[in-house]
Amino acid sequence: MSSSQGPVRILGSRTENLGTIITSETGLMGYLYRPGQTIPGGYVEFLIQLLDALRNPLVFLPVLFVYSILVAVILPTPVELALIPLLAQPALFGIAAVTIGAGKAAGSGMIFLLGKRTDKMIEKTSSKHASLKRLTDFCIWFVSKTRYVGLFLLLALPFMSDTIPVYVYSLFNHEGAILSARYFIFTNFLAGVSRVLMVLIAGVALGINSLL
Repeated sequence: MSSSQGPVRILGSRTENLGTIITSETGLMGYLYRPGQTIPGGYVEFLIQLLDALRNPLVFLPVLFVYSILVAVILPTPVELALIPLLAQPALFGIAAVTIGAGKAAGSGMIFLLGKRTDKMIEKTSSKHASLKRLTDFCIWFVSKTRYVGLFLLLALPFMSDTIPVYVYSLFNHEGAILSARYFIFTNFLAGVSRVLMVLIAGVALGINSLL
């Protein structure tokens, strides 16, 4: 169904404008932004498109997978931005969690390979500067002490940027001697699934899904 006002969806006998639901002060963004804060227009448009794509999981899930890879590799935004539309479709919670976990695993695998190729260069470069060497030594110590548990806890933390911990644990892995690729990728997958389910269940418990 189309409308001159933008993407719409049907809830029983009701037709609602998704842009209004997302951007209104009493709607979804009212939970996420304080009065006076600027709402990023690109995110709003992205959320509207995701909500509209939910009508067709064959479209929505691949988009979610690619977005999850980008969140792990380059985007500093938390994955929760893509979870908001899912609150309107509880039946998709499970498959969406696995999709996001798979995307994060794929993205983290790419970064792990990058870290394996560059961490020796990083250590060599930092050895020429005392301050950089102290920072490098601390990061290596932190990764070696916290390992998979620390990585999981950081990645499972709601609204935490994935790129920071993934790069830290990859680039300061001491030439792959601390973390193995297999368990590193699996930890990213498990943390992604856990985080998605935790946030979605919390959203339903708080009644945010009733706004969609």
